[in-house]
Amino acid sequence: MIRKHKLSFLAPVFIILAILAFLVYYIGPAVIVSFIYAGV
Repeated sequence: MIRKHKLSFLAPVFIILAILAFLVYYIGPAVIVSFIYAGV
């Protein structure tokens, strides 16, 4: 019962982490490059 509750609690966290990782993977390099150009 506790394990099931924990799983249902962790599932949205893993989904959010997966979305963040997806965004960082695709948008991250562009953001880093734009920061480098802004700094220079």
